[in-house]
Amino acid sequence: HLQRKTMAEVICTEFGLPLPTRRVPIYCQSGDAREINVDKMILKAVDVLPHGLINSRQKFGVEGQTFMEFVKWVAARTRQIGRPGYHPVLHFDVYGWIGQEIGLKPQRIADFICKVADTVPGFTLN
Repeated sequence: HLQRKTMAEVICTEFGLPLPTRRVPIYCQSGDAREINVDKMILKAVDVLPHGLINSRQKFGVEGQTFMEFVKWVAARTRQIGRPGYHPVLHFDVYGWIGQEIGLKPQRIADFICKVADTVPGFTLN
């Protein structure tokens, strides 16, 4: 603040990097207070949400059903309370639970990810 520079300007100067020419996407994490924090993220129109903290069998669910319901809820909530034209990237960290619950076969994991993505058309899923 003393130099009246943004954090991005300080970092770029320090490391000899060019300044960004476009807006840098903002990622957020909901923590365990998922619903209220997802609403906050949507109302603030963050670029990538919610992270989700899917770090237990309970949060992932049998065959991933609990997780899939959460993904669908996030997409529906975005449509319900997000401003028109708001299409965030949906990003979920699952801490290996797809492999642990579905199995460690790459094709089964890929099929599950595609199945989840198919439940939220119009959204990019990470």
